[in-house]
Amino acid sequence: MNRTVPPILSLLFASPLVFVGCHGSSEATAGGPAGPPEVGVAAPIVRQVTDHAEFTGRLSAVETVAVRARVGGFIDRIHFEEGELVEAGDLLVSLDARPFQADLSQRDAERAEAEVRLALAESEAARVEPLVDRRAVSIEEVEQRRRAVETARAELAAATARFDRARLDLEFTRVLAPVAGRVGRALVTRGNLIGGGGGDSTVLTTLVSLDPMYFYFTPDERTAQRLLKQAPGRELSVVLRLEGEGSTLEGRVDFFDNQVDPSTGTLQVRAVFPNPAGSLRPGMFGRLEAQLGESRPAILVPDAAVGRDQTQKILYVIDDDEIAQRQVVTIGRLVDGWRVIESGLSADDRVVVEGLLRVRPGSAVAPRLVTPEEPSISADGPPSGAPSVES
Repeated sequence: MNRTVPPILSLLFASPLVFVGCHGSSEATAGGPAGPPEVGVAAPIVRQVTDHAEFTGRLSAVETVAVRARVGGFIDRIHFEEGELVEAGDLLVSLDARPFQADLSQRDAERAEAEVRLALAESEAARVEPLVDRRAVSIEEVEQRRRAVETARAELAAATARFDRARLDLEFTRVLAPVAGRVGRALVTRGNLIGGGGGDSTVLTTLVSLDPMYFYFTPDERTAQRLLKQAPGRELSVVLRLEGEGSTLEGRVDFFDNQVDPSTGTLQVRAVFPNPAGSLRPGMFGRLEAQLGESRPAILVPDAAVGRDQTQKILYVIDDDEIAQRQVVTIGRLVDGWRVIESGLSADDRVVVEGLLRVRPGSAVAPRLVTPEEPSISADGPPSGAPSVES
């Protein structure tokens, strides 16, 4: 008996064959060979560059004074406004001068008394001198009169010294600014008893000079030697950038310390900067940039092309067979996103600058030429705002 298979069952029985056929076709397509990875390559550029080093530090006043009185006493008046600018010789603090005025008057009287005694001794000596020739007085009496004159002179000198000291003490009740600069806050107020002229002297306020200002920095030995070669007469020009400010200040190196610190291998160097407007203050943070040597030709590559392998810096260079080769290099300063290559690279090499993660040493690649934006470099130094290698 003939039985006809329904059309739906025919499709169900046939569908596995269809699915198997489609699956086998997909595997065949995916198993095809893949080509070498595509990477962007560029040739290094050669430019004239000037080596610079950057140092961090803080500004320091040329003169810093803890203002103290030279005599002790009660404060009568504070004559300055806290934080104001003062000139050398301005009156800052005055003490109660009445005890010192009384002492001066007493010393003046003692000096006058000593002058009278000296005049009397000289008169008596002058009276007996002619009597020696007539043998009316003895030699011993004449010598006694002479010694009395010398004693009176010594007493007058001592009285005069005490008078001068009392006069100085009276002057010292007026505490004057020893240097021009900015005064700090008043550490002692009116009516307080202060010590002066000794180890227990009371600090009344602080005073710092403002023009010029010092900047101390500590380069390592190698960098210090290059600075010394640049500034045999200690006249090396430097540039200072303050934290949070875009402006720069020009100054000069005026001091190299006489020895290298053996614990750190650094040498202390000082630069001086003019500050006529008083905008710089001691303790402000800054970055100082100093030139190291003359302008020279250098090879540069984009900094993104430089890889790190533990302590080494590497580049990937494409040879004539389109094979990526690992190249160990020595790097220099960074300028506008381009890195100076001191050694390990030639100007004719092709350097991988894009697709570094797809590169394996000794593997084939598909290089694609790219043209990165070149840096702006002048022969006189780095462009404005370009960072330098920190030392």
